[in-house]
Amino acid sequence: VALFATLTTTLALGWACLPYEVDNSGTYGLLADANLWCGMCCAWATGRTASEGWQLCAPAARTILVTTYCFAAFAKLNSGYADVRKSSCTVFTCFVGEGFVPAAVTGRVLALLGDRATLAILEVGLVTLEAVEIAIPPLLTFGDLRGAALVLWIFHLLLGSIAYDYSVIS
Repeated sequence: VALFATLTTTLALGWACLPYEVDNSGTYGLLADANLWCGMCCAWATGRTASEGWQLCAPAARTILVTTYCFAAFAKLNSGYADVRKSSCTVFTCFVGEGFVPAAVTGRVLALLGDRATLAILEVGLVTLEAVEIAIPPLLTFGDLRGAALVLWIFHLLLGSIAYDYSVIS
């Protein structure tokens, strides 16, 4: 009963905050909470346990997750995403680079490489991020769910622990 009350309160609060105070991860959270809430309602209506109700709603949860990652992948398909001088993700790529390489080494290496090589490295970073984001929806849709979840977890753990709170999943 406490979980049901918590989900109901979360959904009501999220609904009250729409559309201006709920960001992308908040939208995903609302959809996931609604799915859990529906699973509990289904369980109570049929006399099943909560976990059985959630298993009935599992395809909807997978669909919500795939749809969320499809939107993220489609956002990466714009023509300027991999353009280092225009993309907002260039700063993010720099944060990731600083997370993997100590600052003292980074300055010396970038000075040795020069501008063209640095821009090429940044572009490779952006294309790599783009490729991983585009690969996630097919992995979730057609691949083994545990393998896809492992790829997601590693991807978000690496990016979230280096730059900032990258996602709700990490």
